[in-house]
Amino acid sequence: MTTILILINVIIIISSLLLIKTFKKITSDARDDAYYYYRKYQSEHQIKSETIAKMNELKNIINGMRGGGEMIKVTKWISYEEADKMDLSIGGTGGFFSKGMRWKDYIEGWGDKAKPYAEAIRNSVIEQKLLLTGYEHQNSQQGAPLFSDNTAGTFSFRAWGDLMAAIWSEETNIDYSYMDFYMPLIKIEGEK
Repeated sequence: MTTILILINVIIIISSLLLIKTFKKITSDARDDAYYYYRKYQSEHQIKSETIAKMNELKNIINGMRGGGEMIKVTKWISYEEADKMDLSIGGTGGFFSKGMRWKDYIEGWGDKAKPYAEAIRNSVIEQKLLLTGYEHQNSQQGAPLFSDNTAGTFSFRAWGDLMAAIWSEETNIDYSYMDFYMPLIKIEGEK
């Protein structure tokens, strides 16, 4: 009987996760209810690690909500210099992403507060089909993300390479490493 109740509760939680992913806005009450069930079932039952991972994904989505249920979004791309003068919500150094890794490997390295910003960058990059290198991120007039909460993101060349490799490895199912997005390739005159 307890197993059936746990399964029903897990189905309810996973269904809630799918609904939240489908709708971009949720009310504050729904957000509070989701947190309540997340904490209740995580603490009261020993659920398989797969289910806990799904519940953590729900928590990250909920953490990504800001006033009025809006998800964090990239509102525009600005220069690194402009971004560096703003409050930063994500960024840093890197150089770990290697061939064979995918988005899940990358996103695991971020804390709960930074994950919505990484997801926002990912969504914007895919939507706009951006292929920016670390050099372009730091030197282009439109290389750094400005978010809907008026914060920005700045990365080292290698960290930006990690981010782009994670996005495009997942999206294209082609193995990239951070070095593929570190700096642009320069064609030497006379080479084919």
